[in-house]
Amino acid sequence: MPNPPGAQALFHTELLREARQIADILRYAIQPANEAQARDGQGRNWPVKLLGADWQAGILFWRPRDPAQAALMPGGPQFLSGSLPVELLVSVDDGSHLQFQAGRPIVLNFPDASLSMVSEFPALLRRDSPQDVPA
Repeated sequence: MPNPPGAQALFHTELLREARQIADILRYAIQPANEAQARDGQGRNWPVKLLGADWQAGILFWRPRDPAQAALMPGGPQFLSGSLPVELLVSVDDGSHLQFQAGRPIVLNFPDASLSMVSEFPALLRRDSPQDVPA
């Protein structure tokens, strides 16, 4: 039974450690409709886009949604240089939320002034899935 309007949502939390499970979840997370953010240890957030993955190498490609705006935000220059360790937070279209450490990403700068960030797949991924409240 769905949650009644105005009710506080309950979530079931899982901590995934198995590489195959994490890869499957990341495959699901890399969708255009999903919202993602990078967050540093001081709670600063930057909107990001998950671009794709190299499944064999176990690396994730992502980038800031608006690098120019990110550069103007507090901590933005350090974020764009890859010198800040960050975690990625992803809101998936089924209502679940993913959270994992992306570390200090490798930053790839391209001739057209665009960039991409590269992080290894996480060793631990937290998934919070919405649960229905019993009537």
